[in-house]
Amino acid sequence: FEDRLVREYERARRSGAPFALVMADVDHFRLYNERYGHLNGDDCLRKLATAIADSARRPADLVARYGGDEFGVILADTDLAGANAVASTIRAAIAALDLRHSDNPAGRVTVSMGIYVGHPALAERNDPLAWVEVAEGLLCEAKEEGHNRVAAREGVMREGVMRDRD
Repeated sequence: FEDRLVREYERARRSGAPFALVMADVDHFRLYNERYGHLNGDDCLRKLATAIADSARRPADLVARYGGDEFGVILADTDLAGANAVASTIRAAIAALDLRHSDNPAGRVTVSMGIYVGHPALAERNDPLAWVEVAEGLLCEAKEEGHNRVAAREGVMREGVMRDRD
């Protein structure tokens, strides 16, 4: 994931194209594992990975398990509207799986997502891993707002932090 992130980021930096990063996390997954067992948890993650990968359809898109129950989605040459469309497709694909989850208020498995979109060519801080930090921060915002949500932002990396795009 990190190798591809760096490559796609650098490609976007050279071309001036927008670049989107989606971080997705399964809501209440620890409780899922406790209730249904780790083997069922692993099966759930495989089904989610397939649904997410099927939602990011372009050859340059990459879906990877980032750790535990978190997935990263790299969307090269994608603006905020495009990234939100992919996130909507992901949410619909996961809803269509209709995986029961008694400990989730929704009653089924859901994910929360953080999306960060920007233009690496405009970034003063040339650090693709900083984009992961921003997208994960947005993911935390989505979870704090009640889970099964998407928090998205477009910005420019300046002075070591993300700033809203002017």
